[in-house]
Amino acid sequence: MEISRVSFLNTLWLLQGAMLFSVIAMFACKHFDYLRAYLFDVELHRLFVQMLTFTLFFLPFFVTFGLSEYLGYQVGRRSLRGRMPVVYAIYLFGAAAAYLFAEFMFPLLGATRLLGITFQLVALAMLLLAPRPHMRRILLLQQVLVIALLAAPQLEAG
Repeated sequence: MEISRVSFLNTLWLLQGAMLFSVIAMFACKHFDYLRAYLFDVELHRLFVQMLTFTLFFLPFFVTFGLSEYLGYQVGRRSLRGRMPVVYAIYLFGAAAAYLFAEFMFPLLGATRLLGITFQLVALAMLLLAPRPHMRRILLLQQVLVIALLAAPQLEAG
C-alpha cells in the first residue's frame, strides 16, 4: 500500500469508527468503576476480567491511532520535503497543547464533551483531506450532528 493523503484519510475513517466503538462499549459497560468501588474488597478474577474487557474495548482504537499517526507523519514529512525539525515540532507541540487543553478544560466541559471535541478534530482533518465533494458533505453533516449533541444541556448527566 502506498502512503498518500488518500491512505491517511482512509485510516482516519477507521480511527473514527474505532473511537466510536470504544466509547460506546465503555459507556455500555455497567461495571466500569469496579476497582474504585471495591478497592479494599478486590476479587482478582473479576478485576482481571474487567481489565481484559477494557483492553479489548480500546485495542482497536490504539491500533488505528498508531496506524493513522504513522501515515500522517509520513505524509507530513513528504509534504514538508523532509524538514524533520518542523514535523517533530508540529507533533510535539500539538500533543502538548492537546494535553494542556484536556487538563484545564476537563472540569469545565466534562468527559463527554472532550470526547466529542476529539471526534470533531479528526473530522476536521478528514474534511481538509477529503478529495470529493460528497465526502465533504458527509463530514460536514457529521460536524453539525456532533455540535448539536455537544450543545445539549445536561449532557454529562446523561
